[in-house]
Amino acid sequence: MSADSPSWSQVIAWHVLQRPYFAPVDLYKLIYQSTYGPEHLVTDRSQTLSYLEREVDGLEPSDDDLVLEPISPGSSIVRVNMRPFLYRFRDGLPQLADSFCRSAQLVTGNPVLLSRRWLTALGHLAKTRPEFISNADQLWTELRRYNYPPVHHSELYRQRYRPAYRVIAASCLEDSWKNN
Repeated sequence: MSADSPSWSQVIAWHVLQRPYFAPVDLYKLIYQSTYGPEHLVTDRSQTLSYLEREVDGLEPSDDDLVLEPISPGSSIVRVNMRPFLYRFRDGLPQLADSFCRSAQLVTGNPVLLSRRWLTALGHLAKTRPEFISNADQLWTELRRYNYPPVHHSELYRQRYRPAYRVIAASCLEDSWKNN
């Protein structure tokens, strides 16, 4: 997908195409991250860097995915996939920690935007994956009851794709990372 300026429907279509084992909870996680950014994970820069260093200690650098994966309209929020990031920018963890912390300060989401994005995504998926909708409605009812909490990826998604990424505001990325 071109990172030029995708619409919300293009973002959803791309993720479903790239990762067909995409369950309703994975859609919600994508929407949550595109709306709230990394705010639910950040405490301070030194803790963030320490956490990143521990996390990448068990990762094998790889060139099998994009470094940056747009997750919001206009690519204003991206996932930085850690395996290709390490492959290309092994010494970039301190800058990534800085970008992550700055993103947490910049991105402020709200449940109205979250709901609007959810409905748009379901409208798109109703045409392309109608079986997805009934499970998604049940999930949304439960998430609303708990005030839209952050969630984990589905077990199948974790098994198939081994996600390891950081959610970052594109405005906080290092310029050298943007063309990879």
